[in-house]
Amino acid sequence: MKQFFAIAGLFAVLSVSAQQRPERKLVDPKAKMEMQKDHRFDHKKVKKQRPSAEQRVKHFDQYGISAAQKKKLHDLFESRDREMKKEFERRGKEMVKSKKEHEKRRADFDKKIEKILDKRQYAQYKLDKQKRFDKKDSLKGKRAQSHPRFKG
Repeated sequence: MKQFFAIAGLFAVLSVSAQQRPERKLVDPKAKMEMQKDHRFDHKKVKKQRPSAEQRVKHFDQYGISAAQKKKLHDLFESRDREMKKEFERRGKEMVKSKKEHEKRRADFDKKIEKILDKRQYAQYKLDKQKRFDKKDSLKGKRAQSHPRFKG
């Protein structure tokens, strides 16, 4: 008898919950994709804004730089921005062709920063830069591991 009431109660709960659920409408997959596309964020339309020279120089304040060093860094960042803009326009929005070229530019830029900062400041700058790259690499690894293509 207890089993009968238990089964009857379960049946009653299921029938009530089934009535409260909205009916599923069959939607054309193409129409569904279009509806979802309207609500997605379009990354192509939003341009990434690089930090200004002032903002990048402000980052160096933590190393205790002098006003003369600030001025030199500001000029260095502005000249680099102008150089990159010319290169970007010259190549017609094409990425740097070779990794070696990019690494050479980065090394030259680091040498210029090293000339501006003293040894203590430059050592701290290199340490912070390495931390940033390590953090970035660890995030890339986590993204790659969680990506369905990379799951085994």
